[in-house]
Amino acid sequence: MYQTVSISMQNETSLSDPTLELVRSVYASVREKYINHRLSAQQLAWKQSYDVIKDSAWPDCHTYSDFDLLPNLIRAECIEQHGFSSDIFKQAIVDDADDLLQIDQAFVLNPHLLEFLTQHLEVVHNKKIIDIGCNFGYWSMFAYNNHCANVLGVDVRPENISIATLMQQQLAIPDTHMYFVQGDIHQHAQTAQLCADRDTVFLLGVMYHVHDHYDILKSLCQPGVNSMVIMTREADQVMDADIPLIWWKHEPSFELTAGFHEDRDTVLVGYPNTVWFDIVMSELGFARTAATRYHEFVSQQKTEEFKQFTSIFLYERT
Repeated sequence: MYQTVSISMQNETSLSDPTLELVRSVYASVREKYINHRLSAQQLAWKQSYDVIKDSAWPDCHTYSDFDLLPNLIRAECIEQHGFSSDIFKQAIVDDADDLLQIDQAFVLNPHLLEFLTQHLEVVHNKKIIDIGCNFGYWSMFAYNNHCANVLGVDVRPENISIATLMQQQLAIPDTHMYFVQGDIHQHAQTAQLCADRDTVFLLGVMYHVHDHYDILKSLCQPGVNSMVIMTREADQVMDADIPLIWWKHEPSFELTAGFHEDRDTVLVGYPNTVWFDIVMSELGFARTAATRYHEFVSQQKTEEFKQFTSIFLYERT
């Protein structure tokens, strides 16, 4: 049923589609701006955290470097009594670099998704696409480059929409062919409205960051939608079960690769297995017509709870 392969996050993968090379070069430039944005946000958050625990007699610390210059007694009190140090900021930088690598591998350097979509361009050609959780708009631009009628990219993070729009502008793609809006997939009525005039749904890297899987799929399967491409992760404990199952885990919201969970430190998210998707999509009037699966080797701390496999499905209206 599946083509199952393995990729390493440490190996650089080159894409063979020449139409994406310009997109990749533009992405590289805006990615640097995004990193700088993240660093500024982290620095501000770090300073605000220091100000919360700061004694009135302590010096101000505008950067983590200032903290490292504080007297030993102050730094020791911060570390021992509050668990606070400059290492928090430094580790956040390391975590962001690792998370960005995973985003690059999943969305920019993903040969499996490229191959899968290339094999099924009939769901792209002359179709109106909606790219849910579009991130930086990379696969929206793939759809544009492969002659979709137009593509709408939706993401909950405003910084992602800003970067996607900047890439669109630098590539001189008119709004009539591509546009990006901020939207929350948990707002099901809004999602249904956005899908009302769409032919094909891209749902890439979303369904393992949420808890309301059924309601999301129901809101996406509007009468005009005839095809849906889903890229999701499955947990090895349930993925090959012959009954519909979801593996649940707590996801920290501060990780860059985590879903957007505003004002919540952690949230319970689920990893539905293949049978779950097949049954629910069948109920909604769709059948799975193609699938592939591959194994990602990521850093050990990311895979302590379970092994992650990524599956890509194509569902078409029956």
